[in-house]
Amino acid sequence: GGNITGVFLGQQLILSEQAQSTTEALDAVKLPYLGIATVVLLWALLVAVTKFPPLALRVPGDETAAGGFRGLLKFPRYCLGVFAQFAYVGAQVCIWSFIIRYTQHNFPGTTEKAAAYYLLATQILFFVGRFLGTALMSKIRPVTLLIAFAALDIVLCLVAAAAGGRIGLYALVATSLFMSIQFPTIFTVSLRGLGAHTKSGAAPLVMAVVGGAFIPPLMGLISDQSTINASVCVPAACFVVVLWFAMKSRDSSVARA
Repeated sequence: GGNITGVFLGQQLILSEQAQSTTEALDAVKLPYLGIATVVLLWALLVAVTKFPPLALRVPGDETAAGGFRGLLKFPRYCLGVFAQFAYVGAQVCIWSFIIRYTQHNFPGTTEKAAAYYLLATQILFFVGRFLGTALMSKIRPVTLLIAFAALDIVLCLVAAAAGGRIGLYALVATSLFMSIQFPTIFTVSLRGLGAHTKSGAAPLVMAVVGGAFIPPLMGLISDQSTINASVCVPAACFVVVLWFAMKSRDSSVARA
């Protein structure tokens, strides 16, 4: 009887410890997810009240063009825009998904709850950057701003990869400030000049969000094989794609429309 009682009490103790561990884990992620939910709601409100740049629905000589997905292949810059959107979303998810791990790697002993505050900081900076970017677009061409923001994110990612520590962490957090305008700007600029293909061109740009599912595993693989710091080169490469698209768009006539 004593043995059975001891086993029972032991099992109860194990279950109690597991429940406590689960509660602590939930508490650790509760704040950042509440922060994400808040930012998503604010983002939806911002999109609702933001006036996007007008799209050029017609281009000279395109009045008789038929819409359709196959016809989109005639626009190399648009195809690059879809790739840039894929890369951008991948970079954003990479940084937001790995920032807690990055913090704990560079500051051993940091709890998930403490590291989560840096994730919350990225959400706040992203939202601030959206207002800042919208204000700047009244004075600076969207493509020019996209070039500057993508270039800054490349530099910040490389600093995070090479420096590590507090400098690297602050650099990684700061990337969100300059990510803020990239999705809507890539979307709008990619559609310019498509004429009758504009409507069908929007769908692949939205579907490009699957980059958020494909690219982070690559960053995780590099992190496992090397270090989390080195893996930040993955979002840096993604921002290079965005910069490439922005540079190509700057040189096109429709981007000036």
